[in-house]
Amino acid sequence: MKKYYEDAGDNAAFERFVEVLCRIIQKYGKQVLESQNGHIEQMADVSDGEKQNTMIEDKAA
Repeated sequence: MKKYYEDAGDNAAFERFVEVLCRIIQKYGKQVLESQNGHIEQMADVSDGEKQNTMIEDKAA
């Protein structure tokens, strides 16, 4: 076991935390990335629409 902290209990707790975090990432990581990519695409679509509205308003002025 690698030593991160001086106290053995803290060191063991940290190792358990890292193991649990890795399991969560392995289990849910793909779903989170897909969800985030969907949000990014939606934001890009909104940004494109706002750009088009601004261009139309600029032409009207």
